[in-house]
Amino acid sequence: MFHFISKLFQSNSQPLIPQQSNNNDLNDNLAKKYKSLPTIDDVTTIDEVKELIKQYDLDNYLDALLGQIKSEIIIRLDKEGRGRIGSSRLGGYPDLPMGMDWPKGDWNRPLSFVAQINLEELRDIQIDINFPRYGILYFFAEYGNEDFGTKKSHSKKFRVIYTNDPKNTSPFYPNSNQDKHFQIFKEYSVNFRTKHGLPSSSSDFIFNLFAEKHNDHNRYELMVPRGKNNYHKMFGHPSVLQSDIEEICEAIYRGYDYDNDLLWRSFNYHDKYDQELVNSIESEAKNWILLLQVDSDPRLNINWSDNSGRTFYCIRRQDLEKGDFSHVWCVQQPLFY
Repeated sequence: MFHFISKLFQSNSQPLIPQQSNNNDLNDNLAKKYKSLPTIDDVTTIDEVKELIKQYDLDNYLDALLGQIKSEIIIRLDKEGRGRIGSSRLGGYPDLPMGMDWPKGDWNRPLSFVAQINLEELRDIQIDINFPRYGILYFFAEYGNEDFGTKKSHSKKFRVIYTNDPKNTSPFYPNSNQDKHFQIFKEYSVNFRTKHGLPSSSSDFIFNLFAEKHNDHNRYELMVPRGKNNYHKMFGHPSVLQSDIEEICEAIYRGYDYDNDLLWRSFNYHDKYDQELVNSIESEAKNWILLLQVDSDPRLNINWSDNSGRTFYCIRRQDLEKGDFSHVWCVQQPLFY
């Protein structure tokens, strides 16, 4: 992202930002044709993704896009209401380890419970990521009308808990002292399936790939819808609504505020130290992967940032492989058009 931003501000030409969600650039017949096609959400295998790219007349980008394919685990809502103790779910109440208090955030306010993932339910899932296949992960986040995740001080706006002893858990119900930041979402049991996905149309890779080729970018956004709701998943490409989040996570991990420190440095490439720092963060950001993405979803009564946003929990690959969830970082993005 930093390299792309620097090119924008150093260029004397028109900014290299493709237009988004402006299908008027396509003639009516073509727009109708593409809108009738399946999207990335409707395909599963690599061969199906390949065929989809051709259907959208993006053959010129075939090799570049195939090189970006990642496996992901889609989380689908199953039945509303409480399931068995320890089972995976979105919303409702968690089954916390015995003796654990409900996590609290800023001003000692309770965080909202987002998800409980029993990793044993993923034991038979075939995916090219090494992670523990036992224990339970719990995800909490602040719920309100503001996005977060670009500052070190946002560390209290979310919490991820891991227990490797699922049998030592029980249903936990917080007290009734609620405010606008503490929301009990509707509870659904979930099931999982694997598929292959492509980068979000808002990702830096796609912006660079389709720079100044607006019609191609518009077709890609029809193929990989940016603002489609109810897209919950683990791993794969984060379905970002704005810019990439991996560099944000790496910057925070190193002790920088992304918006104040790193964006400022990205505009000052004449300074060798700044350039080396930014390049290093760009490189190490590749070690961050999506752990969990929870979308705005009316079935769950979730509307992140009051603007159809998404919440992303990310982890370094090496930490995931060790079962160390102490450095997970959370970014919440609103939907901007």
